Amino acid sequence: MDHIGILNFHFSNENYGALMVPYSLQKIVSNSEIINYIPSSEDLINSVFSVFRKRFLKISKTRMETSKSLRNNAYYFDTIIVGSDQVFKNYSESPYFLMWAHGKKKCISYAASFGSEQYDLVGQRHCHVQRLLSRFDAHSVRESSGVHIMKNTFGLDAIQVLDPTLLLDPKDYQPIIDSEPCAQPEKYVGVMFLDDEHWDEFRASALYKKLSAEYEIVNICKDEQGEFRSVPQWLSYIKHASLMVTDSFHGTVFSIIYRKQFITRATANRGNARLESLCSTLDIPLSRFCPSFDKKNDTQFDTPLDFAPVWKRIEEERVVSLDYLKRSLAMEPTYKEFIPVRRDRLSIPILSIEEREHDKRLLLFGCIPVVCKPLKGNSMYLFGKIPFSRETLSGLKRRLFKR
Repeated sequence: MDHIGILNFHFSNENYGALMVPYSLQKIVSNSEIINYIPSSEDLINSVFSVFRKRFLKISKTRMETSKSLRNNAYYFDTIIVGSDQVFKNYSESPYFLMWAHGKKKCISYAASFGSEQYDLVGQRHCHVQRLLSRFDAHSVRESSGVHIMKNTFGLDAIQVLDPTLLLDPKDYQPIIDSEPCAQPEKYVGVMFLDDEHWDEFRASALYKKLSAEYEIVNICKDEQGEFRSVPQWLSYIKHASLMVTDSFHGTVFSIIYRKQFITRATANRGNARLESLCSTLDIPLSRFCPSFDKKNDTQFDTPLDFAPVWKRIEEERVVSLDYLKRSLAMEPTYKEFIPVRRDRLSIPILSIEEREHDKRLLLFGCIPVVCKPLKGNSMYLFGKIPFSRETLSGLKRRLFKR
């Protein structure tokens, strides 16, 4: 039997959706483990999120913090599933591109996201990412924009599938809620904002004034002391809410799962493409998403959302998504060569200069930091020893890239 590893953001200590993704994917894919990749920059404090991980996620024992440690433990997994969430959003030798995977393996992306509608890479970095993505045996993405990026930017085929949390029914999440009973007000609006400034905007809006006259307004993420609520409490607050107001993708998704009337505050810096794609896929009117909370408009909840056609679309998309997983997991593994990290060859050939008080910090080719002592005119010292001018940079680039 294949040993299946799932790689995503299970280590988050403040993102509820990042925990529900591995939970739901493990429910669908039996005999799987969450690959215990935790970047060295992440400090897994003993939090309510850690309690959830220990109780509800099956995580591999060995903690891995780098691509090297992942490579040393790659033999343990026959199949690797990357996703869901914005695993392809940033590229700086990200382990989610599986350059560390080697040997005879199946590499699959499930509902992966680029986090935006465009993915601009140039030169050698584009070629390298294309090479890494082409090693995957099967590709699926969460947004329609991801299908276009795969095809138009990298020449690869991918299908659009549901976020794994939408593959489960409310009853599948009930064991989480039952693990920690939680009392809620009789009538309340559940509010989940990832951006704090949206609280101020919401409180100043006509919608808040209207809702607060009839309902209690409850922060479903943090309690009165400003501490994060447990995952069971968070989920229970969504389930029992009268209405939901959020700026979160998974706040929106679980509002749909529990058939709650909702309004989602669109957020450009977090990527509106995923929300727009969700609307389009599930035939949800774009009116459920507002660019801002208006001080005058309080009519966002006046037209109830009919969830019958929404759930019909979910059932149809589930067939496509589960079929993709079934077919992908049934594929024969292919041999993967290990691709070493070579930052000097892979970085973007761009020069930027940051002025400091006593020196200049140079960024050569996107990743090589060089401190340069200031000289008169346009001259600088490379590595503090070799004088050169900005006019010589193009020649310097050519010489370095010929290596």
